Amino acid sequence: MSRHYKTVTLYRTSVTSINIRAFSPCKNLTTVTFQGTINANNLGFWDSFNNEFISSFDGGLREKYITGGPGTYKSNGYNSGSIWTKQM
Repeated sequence: MSRHYKTVTLYRTSVTSINIRAFSPCKNLTTVTFQGTINANNLGFWDSFNNEFISSFDGGLREKYITGGPGTYKSNGYNSGSIWTKQM
């Protein structure tokens, strides 16, 4: 994925999981739209060696999506300090 993308749409029927750090190269990513439901366990993976869940997203987007469900989320910038909010 190009590092220049600012917006990503995850379509309802085509996305069932997102691999770890799938969007890491996208340093300009500020908008993600989930059109359907993705199981929380499919948004990263469990690292049994370190006993922790590794998210597919930086900045807490996974947690915001689990709480808020499908919709469009915007951030102030894509990094570990990102603040994601669901748009109404």
